[in-house]
This record gives sequence, C-alpha cells and structure tokens, in this order.
Amino acid sequence: MTRIHVPGKNCVVLNDPDVIADVLIHKTDDYWRDRPRGAVLPVATDDSAFISPGGNHWAERRAWHPQQHEGIDAWLDARVQGLVPVIQQTLERWVDKGAQEASDVVNRLTCDLLFAASYDGGPVSDDEYDLFMQVATALDSRMQWRWPFRKPIWGAEQKAYDDWQSAGEVRFDAQTDEGSLPEIMRKAALLDKPSRMARGMNAVLLEGGFSSGSGISSTLWQLTQHPDEAKKVADAVAALPRPLTWKSIDACEPLDHALREAMRILPPVPIFFRNSTKERSIELGGYELPPNTVLFVTNWLLQRESDHWEDPSEFRPSRWENGVAAANPYGSGHFSPFGRGPRSCAGERLALLVQKTALAVLLSEGSIEVGKGQGEQQLGFFFATLRMDNTSLIAKKR
Repeated sequence: MTRIHVPGKNCVVLNDPDVIADVLIHKTDDYWRDRPRGAVLPVATDDSAFISPGGNHWAERRAWHPQQHEGIDAWLDARVQGLVPVIQQTLERWVDKGAQEASDVVNRLTCDLLFAASYDGGPVSDDEYDLFMQVATALDSRMQWRWPFRKPIWGAEQKAYDDWQSAGEVRFDAQTDEGSLPEIMRKAALLDKPSRMARGMNAVLLEGGFSSGSGISSTLWQLTQHPDEAKKVADAVAALPRPLTWKSIDACEPLDHALREAMRILPPVPIFFRNSTKERSIELGGYELPPNTVLFVTNWLLQRESDHWEDPSEFRPSRWENGVAAANPYGSGHFSPFGRGPRSCAGERLALLVQKTALAVLLSEGSIEVGKGQGEQQLGFFFATLRMDNTSLIAKKR
C-alpha cells in the first residue's frame, strides 16, 4: 500500500492481492465507487451497473444485466455464426484500404460485433457509429477534467447523446427475434420500461466497446512482434472445424493463451478506483484510512510481478500451459483484466466471445500486422481504457 499526494484528498495505491481482495471481495460494504460515475452519469444514465456507487443500487442494476441470466451460455454459442460474416467483411475492408490506425479500426470492429451479437443482426450503421463516438469522446473529455471544472455536456454533444439514445430505443423496439438480447430482457422483465431497457443496451456498447478492442489490438501487436507465436495461433484456428462454434473457439488453447498473455502484459483497464466509506475510518492492510479515502486499485503491477511470473515483461503464451491457466483464472490475485470480485465486468463472457471470435477469423483467413517495424508501443488512454496510439494495421488475405 502506497500513500500518494493529491491536493485535498487522502489517496493510496493498492498493489497487494490480499489487500485488494479485502476491498473487492471480502469487505465490499466498506467501499463505494465514485469514479468515473460523476463524469459518465450525464450520458450513461443511472441504469448502468458500471457506474453505480454500490450497495443495493448496484445489486439491482447488476441483477438486470442480461449476461447474468440463465441461458446466456447457449445464447453466446448461437451468436458466433452471426459474427463471422461481420469479421470477414471487416477483413475485406482492411485489405482494400491498406495501412490504417490500428486502435480506430479495431474499435469499430468491436462495436460492430457487440452490436451484431446484442441485436442479432448486422453491424452498426456509419451514422450511428458516429453518434456513438461523439458520445464516447465527450465522456472521455469529462473524465480528464477535474471536478469542479468538469467539462459540461451541451450543444452538439448533448444532441448526439439524445439522438443516439433515440436510435437505440427504435432499434430495441424493432427487435423481437427469440435470440436477441432485447427479447430476453422483455421476457425476464429486467427493467420496468422499454426506454430503460434501451438505455441499458446502449450502456453495454459503451462499457465493452473500447476495453474489448484494446485486448484484440494488444494481441495482434504482440503476435506481429513474435511471428513464431503468430504462426502457432494461426495454424490452430485454421484447423478448427467449420462452421465455427463458441465451444471450439473457446477451447483453442493457443488462441486462449495468446489473448491471456497479451492482456496480462497490457490489461485493457490497468487501474480502477474505490472510495472507503464516508461514515467512518476503516482498517486496511494494517493501516487506518480516514473516511472517503480514494483507493487506486492496479492490476498492472500484479500482472507483471516477478515473484509470480517468470520474466514478466516477455510475451510468452506457453507460460499458461500445464495448469497455469487454471491456477490463475480471470479475476484471481495476479490476473484480473476484467476486475475482481462481484463487481468484476458483468460482460466478461460477451467480451471474450467477441475477442476470441474476431481473432479466430482474422488470423485464419488473413495476415494482420500491427505496429510492424514501429518500435516500442505508444500507449494512451481513451474512455479509461489503454489504447495504442500512432500504430498502423495492415491486413492481407491468406
């Protein structure tokens, strides 16, 4: 535990897995979530479990999340055949357009796949994606401004948000297919009004679009730098029986291990926050924390800790073999790209479906080079998610 100086606030950085487990798993009632609630609330709406402060407020919102309900595994398996043509069409565009900014085009693909999976249809339209990016850019700007000087939402940004929500409601109302998430939500009466359900669906796109894309981009970058590992994965996914199924994709160890290793080295969300309760001081890790202490919870250090991971800076997918993946599951002390505990990412399984299916199709049907010959990765943040900046993507058909 490290105390850091932030004017006007008590702040500590947590980098011990047992202390983090107390905060995120064992003593959750002593902590609440402040960031990025204040920045995101004007757009994400209060129906999102992602920005809920905690307690009953969070529990109610988590409960309606469609991916928390019975039947989701069968639903995920049924999505794959709808995602494959979207990925194939994207690969064709990438080949035709030559070098492009990797993060931009991968994020668009991820949004298309989340859209296609959630609504049991095709990719998002260009106009709707433009609205989505306007909303996300406005929120990202607010996250970077400090309260009380946080940038307001108004004018064109407010109109983009209103138009995006309206389009979401129209799309939601039009979906009556048995396998679509809107129909699942209606049957389960997960929210009391169609407009709230539509806002909840829009939140799924915001919450998962950039983090899922970050994992795909990082994997493609690492495989570009390690061509022998890239060949292992490409050969493995090419050998999968067609048509592809989620069961076969998820069981493909070379693909699984490459994705895990990429997200271990570069977790899409490397830091997140909690606040200790406002009502009293609490003891944590042998220290007394004043009320409302800000906790910086990092997975970056633990996923690179040399006492746990041999040569942690090296991209070595084989380290996950021989039971290591089972011993370090998602959400464990030294591997938590989706977070830990009951408030870990509610859409983790959908994110993995999108990431693995995208990589399986791209690497079996194409040759993707990300950042080849460009030296060290240039990293930035967008929407609280790591992204690669100034990094090219070049695609070829196999």
